[in-house]
Amino acid sequence: MRRWARLGTITCLCATLAGCSGSVLPTVTVTVTVTGAPSTAQASAGGAVDWASVVDRSRGAVFRIQTTNCSSSAPGVVATGLAIDEHLLVTAAHVVEYQRGFQVSSDASGGEAHVLGFDPRTDVALLWLDTSADSTLSFAETPPKAGDQVAVLGFPQAATDLQAATGSVTSLDGTGTVTSDGGNIQREGMLVTDLATDPGYGGGPVLGSDGRVVGVASSQALAYSSSEGRVVPAQGTGYAVQPGEFADLLEQWRTNTSAVNTCDPDSVNHVIKNLDTAPAGAADALEALDAFWLAVNGADFAGAWRRLNARGQQVKGSFERWSAKMAGAQYSDGYLETARASGSSGSATVVVNLTESTSAGETRCRVWRLTYALTNESGQWLVGPFSGRSIGRC
Repeated sequence: MRRWARLGTITCLCATLAGCSGSVLPTVTVTVTVTGAPSTAQASAGGAVDWASVVDRSRGAVFRIQTTNCSSSAPGVVATGLAIDEHLLVTAAHVVEYQRGFQVSSDASGGEAHVLGFDPRTDVALLWLDTSADSTLSFAETPPKAGDQVAVLGFPQAATDLQAATGSVTSLDGTGTVTSDGGNIQREGMLVTDLATDPGYGGGPVLGSDGRVVGVASSQALAYSSSEGRVVPAQGTGYAVQPGEFADLLEQWRTNTSAVNTCDPDSVNHVIKNLDTAPAGAADALEALDAFWLAVNGADFAGAWRRLNARGQQVKGSFERWSAKMAGAQYSDGYLETARASGSSGSATVVVNLTESTSAGETRCRVWRLTYALTNESGQWLVGPFSGRSIGRC
């Protein structure tokens, strides 16, 4: 994988007294605070950008996020989020991972939020606000170009007032390794800027000169400082996730009806949220059922079909007819009620939300209680027929 010349690792951009799910290294960057005076930054076309006006138009949609750590012995973090709908807030996944209790506030409103979904690999999360955002931001329809002027908005170093740092795009294809409590994560296709992004900007909007969001602030490069004799955030090298990398995830998460478990990040990768409660003898069977649903959610119908046993395939008819019927279906918030497995067969009763989209574009969400029969064939659990009924709407 290609790496940028001075990129060793990149660190998350949340601010806390003790660190970002660990420790935040002292920054050597300087934040540009936009007050009432227009910026003298020049747009790529040569015209001046009135960043003060851009920030003023956007401030009602930018939220300060204060979290509570999942561990009572560790502090929470201060970070940033952006409203994309009246009750929907986008931020970075590293802001919510291993955190709980999200207090949010903007210039116009404040309240609590809970996490509908987050993806550490992409570094994006979606929160539901129990209050209403005063205004919203929209994503740019086309990516910026190298040299375009941008600004990041947020609350660096746990600031209570909205701040802004201005700079320019240096690349649309940043790559690197992010080191966090969850291990090393490789990221590609990141927006690279020369913004001086201090901790606290994480999850904040990176805006183009027209005020549209071209990225969500994600991380910052680290470099060795010979003068300080240690590794510090590299001055003026910021990374952001581009909207095209997470648009599908937001559409998937916004249909969720309950909060995900951010204290157990692995749980977001499952349809059955309480897999850890499965009896030891049935755990593998339930993992197979969960993998089947995940394949359907990802529109990997061929992969899901291979996870069905012969009887399961038979009752569904032909692959072509079944895959066409399942297009648009999303399983979520599964809750295991009972499970058993004995030798070569097993069964599971689960309650699961199913969101379906019709060919006309109509979306409906129902809650099902389903009993699946599974079989163990050559050491592999396969999903068979199911029985059940709808027990209500989501």
